[in-house]
Amino acid sequence: MMLMVLGVIAVSLFILAFLGGRRFGLLGLGLTAGVLLVEQLLADTSSFLSVNSVPVAPLGYTAAAIILLGLLPSILLLFAGPKVNGKAMRAGTAVLYAVFAVVLLYAPLLLNLPFAEPGTSAAFDALDANRSWLIAVFVALAIVDVFVSGKGGMKSHSRHK
Repeated sequence: MMLMVLGVIAVSLFILAFLGGRRFGLLGLGLTAGVLLVEQLLADTSSFLSVNSVPVAPLGYTAAAIILLGLLPSILLLFAGPKVNGKAMRAGTAVLYAVFAVVLLYAPLLLNLPFAEPGTSAAFDALDANRSWLIAVFVALAIVDVFVSGKGGMKSHSRHK
């Protein structure tokens, strides 16, 4: 089930990012903010989903809360911010966004979803072993992208001329 959930997340985010055409920087930082929300609000959000009997089957309330909190900030940012030009850049941004989401959501979901896909343990072991470095690289790429996408750099807003 874990592989299916991560696959659906990756494909869905790829499509949304490609169609939205936003730069990776804001989307990546939105995913990073989502991880902070998961750490801070997971128990409250999963309780809210449970108390209100929100249909989340077959995931379970905790897994649904992880996905909701982890993706919400970046999905909202799909509607604002600078865009990229050209299909190749859109595809590149979409790939980075989808892969970063999988890297970030893998560990919290692993604790809450069954993991029984044969033949995938080597790939997930490699992801586990390199997750911290991958996150650092993706965050650095997001920051660099935000930095280079700014128009005109830093400007003085002095009233004196």
